[in-house]
Parts: sequence; C-alpha cells; structure tokens
Amino acid sequence: MEKLLQRVASYLHEVLGVSVMPELWPVSNRLPFFLQDTFHFFTVTLLGTPCLLLSDRIEREINPLALARYIRQVRQQWDGEVVYLGEAVSPYARKRLIEQKIPFIIPGNQLFLPSLGMDLREFYKKHHPSVSAVSPSSQVVIIYALQNAHEQPFTPSALAKRLGYTRMTMARAFDELESLDIGEIVSQRKERLFRVPHGAQDLWQHARDVMRSPVKKRLWTLPPVSEWRGVPAGLSALASYTMLAAPDRQVYAMSSAEWIAWNKRWKNSRIGVPEFEIPEQDEMSCGLELWSYSPRLFAETDRVDPFSLYLSLQSQQDERVQSALTQMMEQVLW
Repeated sequence: MEKLLQRVASYLHEVLGVSVMPELWPVSNRLPFFLQDTFHFFTVTLLGTPCLLLSDRIEREINPLALARYIRQVRQQWDGEVVYLGEAVSPYARKRLIEQKIPFIIPGNQLFLPSLGMDLREFYKKHHPSVSAVSPSSQVVIIYALQNAHEQPFTPSALAKRLGYTRMTMARAFDELESLDIGEIVSQRKERLFRVPHGAQDLWQHARDVMRSPVKKRLWTLPPVSEWRGVPAGLSALASYTMLAAPDRQVYAMSSAEWIAWNKRWKNSRIGVPEFEIPEQDEMSCGLELWSYSPRLFAETDRVDPFSLYLSLQSQQDERVQSALTQMMEQVLW
C-alpha cells in the first residue's frame, strides 16, 4: 500500500505539478462494514478540491457497476470528490468507468476527474499500438500457459502436438507474443522457448487486455444427444463456478470446426433428420456458442475453463454476471 501511495504522489506531481501525499481518512469507521472491508480510504486535496481515494484491500477485477454503487454510499459521508485508486484497469473497465463518469486514478497510466475537467490519457501504456487482440492460436498458447505454468518452458513443437496446431502456427504465435511483450521468448540450442517468468497471475494481468472472446457465433439448437461434443459454457458454466442462478436454457460451447463435423456425421448416419440449428428459442432448445478454438482443450470438470469463460462474458452489463465473474476469478488457484 505504501508503494501505491508513493506512486500516486509521484504521478500527481508529474501530471498536475502538485506535491501531495494521501493520508488515511480518520473517520472511515462511519461507513458500513462491508465498505471498510472492501477499501482503504485516503484523503488528498487536488487543485483546491478535497478528494477521497478508494483503494481495494485485495487485488480484484474492477466491477464498474458495483463501484458506482459503492461510491454513492460513500458520498453520504463525504462532501468532496470520491475517486477510485487502482493499480491497473482493463480497456473494457476503463470505458465503462468513463461512460458512468466515475473518477479514477491509475498511477502512471491514466487520470480521469470529470468534475475537475481532467482526462489525461496520454500516459496510458498499450501493449502494442497495431494489435487490438491476439490471434486465436496465440490465445490458446496463453491459456495453456495459464493452466500449466508448472510445465514451462514451452516450445512450438511441444505445444503443436499438445494443442493440435501445426508447428508453423505455433511459431507464428510465439512471434506475436514476443512482439506484444507477453511472457518471455528466448532461444536455446536452435529451439525457441516461451516462459512465464513471473507466474500465471502476472501473465493474466499482462495478456488479458489483448485477449478476445472466443465466441464467434451464438445460436439455438436441439437438445444434445449421446454423441454430443458440446461443453457447458456461458451462464451455465458461470453458475457452476459461482452462486449465480443457472439459466432456464442450458448453454454449451464447441468450436466452429467441431460443429460442422458434428452436423455432417449426424446427417450421414441418420437420413431425414432435421437441422440441429433452429431459428429461435423454444421450450426444447438449448444455447450453443461456436468458438474460435475447441473448449475441450482446456475444459475443467466438464465445463469451459475460467479464463475463456471470463473473456466470453466480460462485455455483459448485468451486474450479477460481473459480480459472479469477479468471484470466479478470485477463486483461481494461481
């Protein structure tokens, strides 16, 4: 915590030219216990405006909707500006914070204080200016490393065999990860090695912003049969990871290639059967997500892995879903 306070003091001096040091708010005990358990509270005056800084007690994903609710409650006990102070923020969370006009400071990256007319983004550090998201093959390498960091270092040939890609595709994935400074790529005896020097959690923090949802298409289909290759996904999987209520219709996932192969095999073996894809939801249907890679590569106890699941649902605006995603990621054993 002291390092964060020193960083924010240096950052404010750098971007605003003010010399301040946040101090503990002595009357934070007026707040409800759950707020005291969630945040540290510090006071600072910026350009004549008293500001109360909220800093997470434990590292967690930012939930903009929940944060807005917390700030409204804090403002009942504080007359000045209430500002979120964080270590990092994803592009999605940053966008949502700005849309809701929630003030925040990420030392070294961005300062957003709309009531003071400040939105300083020139210090935001992007992974790579020409790449908005990694390719599916690179994402597969990242997720495999997240789940199997104890096996590192990884080689293109070993990953190709394990993940079902060509060695050339894995080599291109290594090129992309190296250009984005994700993990560490080194050469040893004419073999390239991919390492995760600071562990899986650090890899997730650095790679998450350029990883994409694996979902290419969502559709409705008939209930699964014995040969079904789908893996529970979406809200069905999230409900199994957390206390979220299960959806009325089960949701599954498979790769686009698996879906094409499945339909072809089924039609060839059973003449005259109907199409499995149906035009709209009905009382017999289930949801199906077609992914850019096979969810079976990383499925855990017959459900999709938490990293892919997080990416597939992170754009959901339902506060319950965002809260459940946060709960799920807090349970990951790094």
